[in-house]
Amino acid sequence: MRIGMMADVYKPHVSGVTNYIALNKAHLEKLGHQVYVFTFSAGDYLDDEPNVIRSPGLPLLDTGYYFSLRYTRTARRLLQTMDVVHVHHPFLSGTLALLYCRPRGIPIIFTNHTRYDLYAQAYLPIVPDVIGHAALQSYMPAFCRACDLVVSPSPGMRDVLLQFGVDVPIDIVPNGVDLEPFQNPGNPIQRAELGLRQEDIVLIFVGRLGPEKNLAFLLRSFAGAVQAYENLRLVLIGAGPEQENLEDRAQRSGIQHAVRFLGAIPYDQLPRYLAMADAFVTASVTEVHPLTVIEAMAAGLRAANSIDQYLREGRVELSEDERMSRVLKNMGAFESETVDRLGGQDRVRPAERPTGERVTDFEEVEQVITPEEALMEADRCLRCYRIILLAKGRLVNLVGQVTGSVEMAPGVFRFKNGRELYSLPKIEVHLHVPRIACSKLLASIPAPIVPHLQGFALQGHLEANLHAKVDLANLDALELGGKVGIDGCQVIKAPPEVTALAESESLVQMVEVPPLPPGNTINETMAFIVGPDNPDFVSYAKLSPHLVNAIMTTEDSGFFKHRGWVTSVFKTALRRNIENGGFRLGASSITMQMTKNLLLSKEKTLSRKLQELFLVWYLEKILPKERILELYFNAIEFGPRLYGIGPAARHYFGKAASDLTPLEAAFFSSILPSPKRRYVHYCHGSLTPAWEKYLRRILSKMHERGRLTDEEFAAAMASTLTFDRAEMTMTEKQCLDWVRRITSKPETEAEPDSDGQ
Repeated sequence: MRIGMMADVYKPHVSGVTNYIALNKAHLEKLGHQVYVFTFSAGDYLDDEPNVIRSPGLPLLDTGYYFSLRYTRTARRLLQTMDVVHVHHPFLSGTLALLYCRPRGIPIIFTNHTRYDLYAQAYLPIVPDVIGHAALQSYMPAFCRACDLVVSPSPGMRDVLLQFGVDVPIDIVPNGVDLEPFQNPGNPIQRAELGLRQEDIVLIFVGRLGPEKNLAFLLRSFAGAVQAYENLRLVLIGAGPEQENLEDRAQRSGIQHAVRFLGAIPYDQLPRYLAMADAFVTASVTEVHPLTVIEAMAAGLRAANSIDQYLREGRVELSEDERMSRVLKNMGAFESETVDRLGGQDRVRPAERPTGERVTDFEEVEQVITPEEALMEADRCLRCYRIILLAKGRLVNLVGQVTGSVEMAPGVFRFKNGRELYSLPKIEVHLHVPRIACSKLLASIPAPIVPHLQGFALQGHLEANLHAKVDLANLDALELGGKVGIDGCQVIKAPPEVTALAESESLVQMVEVPPLPPGNTINETMAFIVGPDNPDFVSYAKLSPHLVNAIMTTEDSGFFKHRGWVTSVFKTALRRNIENGGFRLGASSITMQMTKNLLLSKEKTLSRKLQELFLVWYLEKILPKERILELYFNAIEFGPRLYGIGPAARHYFGKAASDLTPLEAAFFSSILPSPKRRYVHYCHGSLTPAWEKYLRRILSKMHERGRLTDEEFAAAMASTLTFDRAEMTMTEKQCLDWVRRITSKPETEAEPDSDGQ
């Protein structure tokens, strides 16, 4: 995916937004995406990372920001090749996003990082608050309506946007931090290097020294506190236009001996400074979910915000005494018991501290900032990008009509998982896509949504009419149907990885497998070959017919009759998923499962299902059914680290796949939905009575459907399943513990449905 980050300012300017963009850019690039940062500068900065696109601008005093109303031609042209753009400042960058990207249909995501009303008060104190608020009320709602998605880092900031009149849905995506450097900082900075003593209680602030950080208030508060506790020290890391004023204030307040102004430091050194301190303090009124707080808490510091009410209730007027009282309460470190614990030679080092202790009633931090939950925000944004690309109008030049209705009837719907829905929705949807060129339809879907369809060339036309009707008060009346005229399309070119399936050449598959016990818990990557180069490969001619019949009985009864899927099965799957309150059944035919294993991932997304349906349609055209079965049996998983029927038949029963009996074949068909969890039977060395009964049901179904003769059925029912233990290298307990560790939940012995498709 090509992602454009648009920001009014970027490196070397130091700020939470800059770090946020750099962090997400690096993470997304590791995932294989192309990420560009579009920003402004004076033109004399040499970037230390690729794909930072700068347009010239006029410096705005010493703020680090630059003013411009346009990008260079090169920047404009490159921006218009993005799949999605993510705006981080609403004014200059936001305006240019609407100017350059909106006409091209490029989705625009906006994250609001800052309390711009309070930021304006800090930099433009002569402007009455009512004017700044009125300007924001005029601009922000219109800008947000023009975006495809609006993101807030916290519920509090979402509420502020709503107060400005923003009337579009706002997604909450908390900021994230790469926690490892802060949790394991190496050698902390020695206090002596900063003129500090071991017995000092060191408070630390990290951020830009600008009016918006409210540092004058922090110094006033600190001046009162240091009179009560003479070993209290304050370290300020950062640079900015207020540094000289703050140094002068510290001098006039007589606290210059207790305050250290360190200026800007390299970001990779920040963990070492945090590890040296005892608590983190901030008085900023403009930040909404500050990264510095998360970083400090990840380092094990107490996080103290002296003005929590600013963020919870807007600006409140407090007397100096009231403010001081709140600071002392929030910091907490000034109580004698805490002073004794933090001070002295037995100071608790970061690695030994409880991570992220709080001495604050700062509601936003309390609710959402914990190091364990501060996952990479880039992963969450990536999901947003994909959803917007699919659902927010990037299907360019595609015209369709969606009609329908939603009724909310009174009542309670109880899901099988125990959850309840306190209404009974009745939903009816109709989709009509008029006749369109197949090539045009494929080209209208962004490549990041359908990466496995890149390389296909189509001709012909199709038309689609689909409808669905779901009434939770009467699921028996569920309707799902329609027609997609896909057969009007012809494939004139297909990617080589797809056409290779029609040939006899070997294919290399890479899968993620659990480590063998007693190893670590990190999954490993294993390669195996599907094809004649693998001595365990089993051709269709050498597959036991009982195996084919058993799998068809439980997985895909009409395999030899349909063309990849059966519409009625989708209806059944939809109903069961609704009843279960989640995605449990995917309506996957044998061809779908083969396609998923050899060409796609196993993630359950609409994007994967869309690609899967197209690939199945094409593969059913070019592959004989026997070849599909051959690929299927040699590619699917039969247990932990066990892929292909050749190794599976040898592992479980010590024989070739051609020699499997009906009962052994029924066993394989019984474990396929969850082969890792159902490996517990092999751990035990025998089947439970419930599973024995289930295998007999499968045999009965095979007999009823003419897949076993009377003689074969009678012999199978009289036989006993015996596992071969030659490859078992663990005790029963070790094996069961392993299965529990590598599966999300323990195996249930309940008898699953066996009706097949």
